[in-house]
Amino acid sequence: MILNYDDGDNVLNKTIKNDIMVIDFSQVVFSTVLSMHGAKQNLDENLLRHIILNILLTVRKKFKNQYKETIIACDSKNSWRYDIFPYYKMNRRLARDKDAETKQLFSILFDILEKMVDELKNNFPYKIIKVQRTEADDIIATLALHNNGETIIISGDKDFMQLQKHSNIKQYDLIKKAFVKCSNADDFLKEHIIKGDIGDGIPNILSDDDSFIMKKRQTPVTQKRLNELKCILFENVLFNDIKESIKRNFNRNKKLIDLTEVPQEIKNSILSEYENYNITNNNLMNYFIEKKLKNLMQDIGEFV
Repeated sequence: MILNYDDGDNVLNKTIKNDIMVIDFSQVVFSTVLSMHGAKQNLDENLLRHIILNILLTVRKKFKNQYKETIIACDSKNSWRYDIFPYYKMNRRLARDKDAETKQLFSILFDILEKMVDELKNNFPYKIIKVQRTEADDIIATLALHNNGETIIISGDKDFMQLQKHSNIKQYDLIKKAFVKCSNADDFLKEHIIKGDIGDGIPNILSDDDSFIMKKRQTPVTQKRLNELKCILFENVLFNDIKESIKRNFNRNKKLIDLTEVPQEIKNSILSEYENYNITNNNLMNYFIEKKLKNLMQDIGEFV
């Protein structure tokens, strides 16, 4: 086989033995804020702080008895994926910049989120994991795949469905208030790689890198073609008969989408950050008083 499809199980050393809850911080906060009526007009630091703490309160109340360790996974700037695909998520940035109101909203969000990460680190008994050139997806997938215990991922991001091939990994969508379930995680990943990801600006494997940025029409992936490509690319059926451009784009998409493709040095950094993280601060009472969080004071014990 010229291209190997490997889920990584043979190379992962299970280093975590806890039942862990991992929160996709930016995704959960952004989706919550954007689902609120009037968020664009009314968002400020105090409101966002209350939103974030209510998110934590909700998931802690629901899951803390089963998952003893809470981890908050944070995005870092300049993801390693830009090195292999410069157009990665560029369509998102361009779309935000077109609308002044949306651009301002996200600017406020990003600024306050950075501040909230520091507040959580300094006051809450959770592991706040942030690694240079790394996305929250990388952190979540690496920890989940290295965990012998149960992992629940708090996120509405469909990309994590590929991890459900492992019975000890579950996903919960806070907005929909429901578990995210995938009947065939292997097939989901294969189709996701072939079809690409519009949200992340990743074209299908029949189309050029700059399809979204240059507004090119993608070459359609019909159901018949999809089935053929799955056989060719994942089962090595007549692989040498397809175009070099398709092989190349397949490799492009697999590296960007398959969460086992996170570079080893990134995985090592994530695991090192997790293993060496020392929770020394638990200043909830002083923090709640300082930030005037009267409405949450009665539930302060749920955060511990």
